[in-house]
Amino acid sequence: MYRGVHTSVPLASVIEASPSLFLSLSVLPSFSSNKSRPSTLMMQRKTVYVLLMTAGVFSLLVFHLVPMNMSYNTKFVRYMTAPMADTPHPVVCTPVKPFYTETELKGPKMNKSLLPEAWCLPQSRYLPLPTDNMHNCSLPYVSMSTNGRLGNKMCQYMSLALLRKVFGIRVAMVEGMKHQIGPFFPKLSIPVEDHKCFPGHNTTSDYNDLYLKLIEWSGGRLPSIADSQLYPYPLKVSTYVQDYPCPRTLLLPLRDHFREELSFQPETMKKARQMLDDALKTVRDNSTQPMTVITVHIRRTDYITYITYRHHLLPLRMIYFAKAFNYYRLRYARPVFAMTSDDPKWCKENLVDKDVVFAGGDDPVVDMAILTLGDHHVITYGTYGFVSAFLGRGTIVFPDTYGEPYTYCFNSTFFQPLYRD
Repeated sequence: MYRGVHTSVPLASVIEASPSLFLSLSVLPSFSSNKSRPSTLMMQRKTVYVLLMTAGVFSLLVFHLVPMNMSYNTKFVRYMTAPMADTPHPVVCTPVKPFYTETELKGPKMNKSLLPEAWCLPQSRYLPLPTDNMHNCSLPYVSMSTNGRLGNKMCQYMSLALLRKVFGIRVAMVEGMKHQIGPFFPKLSIPVEDHKCFPGHNTTSDYNDLYLKLIEWSGGRLPSIADSQLYPYPLKVSTYVQDYPCPRTLLLPLRDHFREELSFQPETMKKARQMLDDALKTVRDNSTQPMTVITVHIRRTDYITYITYRHHLLPLRMIYFAKAFNYYRLRYARPVFAMTSDDPKWCKENLVDKDVVFAGGDDPVVDMAILTLGDHHVITYGTYGFVSAFLGRGTIVFPDTYGEPYTYCFNSTFFQPLYRD
């Protein structure tokens, strides 16, 4: 194989391929046929023509035959000169499956026997998807319960947005959800359910069951942005999700997206920064080393009873917080831990130290904004703590119980389990 052709190149082809050569010929001085002109001028004219033709043919052949270094991923076509029988067999490209496999997500070192398969939903490779179906009022849609507190409601919102991103289906939030979280987050993109374009649901479902059904109804295929093929709409009937979903491992790849969509009101962030700065003043000194702020959320009160009867777990002991704080102390020269909690008295009596301060107040929205400002995070249980750290940056340390309530279905670079006992 080589780059080029075997045929000779006529002058017409050279001129057509090299217009600059033709122009250079056209601007040569014109000599009349007056016999008084010296014959040497005619000879010079012929010599110039011959030299230019030779140079043009040579440059054209070099262009075809000599490889050139390109600054972009473009290569010249290689023309086939060998018989067909001697050519290698074409490479068969296997389409990539739209969902990651269990091995890809968990890795070979994770003990998969500790994670029941039903807890780990398949994760899509293609994110995000276009939302062209949102304004087609003839298509079914999904809406969701708005029960629970602030953390539950934000998880429910993100779970709806996840279905929209992964499957391209229509979703809508009920009026109650908009009323409860809309005033704090001005960039919400999910429309509110109305009777014109969202007339109501035909059936109810749990979130995990619906997610698996959507995979089944889509035939295991998902459209990507670069895919021009049309797929059938995967949702068969309008559905109301009745539980409290918070699919953490499905949401983690969309952390940057939700950090933008669920940005707080400017006045909320201003108050949060002021409260955090006031708390950090108590540990500032004359050190020149930069301070690494780790925000910590500690859920107690009602969750102490809930975690006992729902998950058969005792409340987190001091050893978990010691491990979590030491995790960062060993990695950063000057870490400072800023706590918020629904039980500030317990935190101040048991955890406040020379590098541990309490920064929270009595407003759960402002406290959540404070938690997002950390360079890294420590959380306990509950959706509030997860959402607060999820909307922040850096590593999230969480209590590992080898199962519920925190199930990690893939090895993440920033979602760090730490054994609680």
